[in-house]
Amino acid sequence: MWVAIIAIVLGGAWWLSSSSMQQAQAPGNGSAAGTAAANDNSDAAIDQSMANIDAQLNGLSSDTVTVDQSMNDQPVQQQAL
Repeated sequence: MWVAIIAIVLGGAWWLSSSSMQQAQAPGNGSAAGTAAANDNSDAAIDQSMANIDAQLNGLSSDTVTVDQSMNDQPVQQQAL
């Protein structure tokens, strides 16, 4: 019983320390490429972003159709061995 309590306390301490470290690192990624992409407001960049979004939405639509078809599967008669 004591081992379980110690394990839970240590796991909670580890979780708290790891989550606080991630929050401290999150605001500054320091990437020059990320900064350049965030500031690119040209028409070409916006058109490229729209094309990427359209491609992702088309992929999502295709996945949705596949899932819908799988929900409409008909049961198959099983043979006894």
